[in-house]
Amino acid sequence: MQTITPQELLKRFGEVKGSKIITVVMDTELKLLKRNRDTKEPCPYVGVRKKTRCKVMLGTDYENGVNNTREREGNEGTFEAQKHSWADRTDKPVISTNKAGDKYYANMRVIETYEVEYTSDGNVIDKSDLAAYTSKKKPPQNQGTEKPVIWNMPKIFPSCSIESYVSDGEEVKVVAE
Repeated sequence: MQTITPQELLKRFGEVKGSKIITVVMDTELKLLKRNRDTKEPCPYVGVRKKTRCKVMLGTDYENGVNNTREREGNEGTFEAQKHSWADRTDKPVISTNKAGDKYYANMRVIETYEVEYTSDGNVIDKSDLAAYTSKKKPPQNQGTEKPVIWNMPKIFPSCSIESYVSDGEEVKVVAE
């Protein structure tokens, strides 16, 4: 297994030409509500981490992905993506940046999610225990597709949400500098 830094990951993803399918493991802090949605009891969970392993496509365009899905489903490919509220695309299709230009994100279309695990202080937490403390998920409202196109933008630099990835049979671990 090869080990790289977030800066090296940014460089590698920036060099991706065309579309590329990889398997990625992401580790992010789960944003929870301060109180139970129903009972209003304070949230007992602190520092919950969500680890996700999924197959994603790099180097693809969100708008094209939605239109291709619409056409496969027998609809017109007339979807137009709205401008992102907090991110700007760079000249590299795999990379977006925040408005200040000091944080970088990978543009990924999620193809399949293999596993998701929630933990706090090293203890596994069942997703159903967290349900009352998470925002209700809404499917995309304006795609006009039967099967939604899932888009993810994990942080890649300077902090990195990607723990590791597999590309062309090679596993790469990302470690802080």
